[in-house]
Amino acid sequence: MSEKTLTRRWIQKWPGRVNLPVMAIAAAVVVIAGCNGSQSSTASQPSSGSQTASTPNAQSNVASVRYVALGDSFSSGEGNAPFLPGTEVSNGDQCHRSPLGYAMQLHNLSGPALALPDFVACSGAQIQDLFSANHESNNANTEPPQVRRLSPLVGLVTMTMGGNNLGRNGNGLGDLLEYCVLHHGPCHQDLEAGVTDKLHFIDGTRPGNTNPFNLRRVYEKLRWDAPNARILVAGYPHEFTGTYADSCEHIDTTDQAWMNQVVDSLNSVIKANIQAANKTTGARVEYVDAIPWFTGHALDNGSTCSWVGQAFNSTSVNDLSHKEGFFHPNVLGQNLYARAFMKELRRPAPAANPSPACSSQTFLSIVMSKGYGQSVAPSGTPTCADGYAVETFVPYADGQEAQFFFKQDPSGHWTIIEGGNAVPTIACSTIPVAVLTKLGAQCPAMALTPTTSPSPTSSATGECSSAVFLRLMQSQGATVTSASGPPKCLNGYAEQNFNYPKGPTANYPTFFFHSDGHGGWTILGGGAIGDTISVCSKLPASVRAAFAQPARDNSGCPSG
Repeated sequence: MSEKTLTRRWIQKWPGRVNLPVMAIAAAVVVIAGCNGSQSSTASQPSSGSQTASTPNAQSNVASVRYVALGDSFSSGEGNAPFLPGTEVSNGDQCHRSPLGYAMQLHNLSGPALALPDFVACSGAQIQDLFSANHESNNANTEPPQVRRLSPLVGLVTMTMGGNNLGRNGNGLGDLLEYCVLHHGPCHQDLEAGVTDKLHFIDGTRPGNTNPFNLRRVYEKLRWDAPNARILVAGYPHEFTGTYADSCEHIDTTDQAWMNQVVDSLNSVIKANIQAANKTTGARVEYVDAIPWFTGHALDNGSTCSWVGQAFNSTSVNDLSHKEGFFHPNVLGQNLYARAFMKELRRPAPAANPSPACSSQTFLSIVMSKGYGQSVAPSGTPTCADGYAVETFVPYADGQEAQFFFKQDPSGHWTIIEGGNAVPTIACSTIPVAVLTKLGAQCPAMALTPTTSPSPTSSATGECSSAVFLRLMQSQGATVTSASGPPKCLNGYAEQNFNYPKGPTANYPTFFFHSDGHGGWTILGGGAIGDTISVCSKLPASVRAAFAQPARDNSGCPSG
């Protein structure tokens, strides 16, 4: 039987109940029709023996769950050409999304319960590409941050990520293997130190790790952006049995064992960061272990290399034109991934964790998940009262302190109200005054008064000058020392940058004002560390566009 025929049967053979969240748009439990097979409760790979295929039948009263497929080349289906249109462009986008990738196969396995994936996984993607435009110059214009596809409407997120942060040239595990192939002999001695350093860099559980793209922050951010989704993160498989006594795919026997160790180390970091994110912020991210599913499908079977049952693409030292696909899961390997995800979805979704504690670690995790300064750190301890909290942070050593305000949601978890504003207008006007007193929050009188937009019929707008805005800031207790550059004014709104006694602010040193309609100005808010986000969201669209952050500095409204 051919591999493609076998795969088609596997795609059809896993009907059953899928425990996805019930979305607001669907007041019914999501069920995959055709539940006629027994469920295995073991964690090992199910038998690949024959089973009667069944085709899921759509139910008209069931709404499909929205599915976003994030990730790197193991998620995009690299090596399984032809690729989807627009993802294999000469001198252009090279994300290589395959219709045989596990995301597409998982959709087929799930029937009507799971929508066609919003497929943004990209070959070569690194952790930072989740939050920034793709780092590859040929992909930058067509591949925005992957997490932009997340929202409260998303019901499922899947991902493999981290492998590409370990490679010598940014191409991850495949890059390490390629080096070994071309080295023609033992190579791990050349690579061990670099891999260890890079594992430490992405490990958010290591004390003092300030890398803004460490995995712990990644998982917290995913939960923040997709609060109602099941989030499934898969590890990486072993590509060698570790028992073959000769070179396989041009990889020396000692290097085969070392590559398995690298995979084990990476998977351990992924699992540890998932556990930390789940414990601290209730991220409820689920780990999917790929190794049991790929057992028996390595590049060797212990006695033979490059055999019919392998789940990875072979190499060819004589043809490197498609080297990106070397050592990547082939169509069988992508099917194994799909089935691993499918089995996890058939388990009950994890219950919400107990409410995170009122602690600096809790609030630091929340602040980091919102994308504030890369080295922001708490200053002192938080104060909590009646479901609210205030914590002071600094953007860097000896930097300007700023208050951050938090509120517990109905489930007991903390969310940010406002942070980094020298005049915390939003928090001080929404938190009850009695609670503000208990928190010891610093709220100038103007911040305690809710602001209103100027009347459309009012024409009395005050003088738009740096001197006016500086006096207003200082009158409200802000520690700014001088204006930085001229203001920008439009339609009764103004934007002005300021300087601080301890130097410039970390991210967005911008403050916003609006006319009171009587010749004066009131403070909307602004960033001592970086919370122009909440302020900018309240500006009219035309004004927000005019105040957009220019490429040359960090002032103005941040993009996105």
